[in-house]
Amino acid sequence: DGSWQLDGGTPLDLLHELFGVTVEGEPYETLGGFIFGRLGHLPEPGERLEAFDLRLTVRRVEGRRIKSVVVQELTAGGGG
Repeated sequence: DGSWQLDGGTPLDLLHELFGVTVEGEPYETLGGFIFGRLGHLPEPGERLEAFDLRLTVRRVEGRRIKSVVVQELTAGGGG
């Protein structure tokens, strides 16, 4: 369906390589850190965030770590 499942520890820079989006200037190093920072709380599975023309859906959380995130492009038929 065009979505990717990524680890919460995925370097944020990898979003540029995978999706061609600009992530420069963000103070976060990982995808999980970015989501946590933007939401301002530890999300529950199923919570979503839209950024960089991507929909980021938290799939799994363990303790205080975002372990798995589903990433979909909004501009390529991913909805939105």
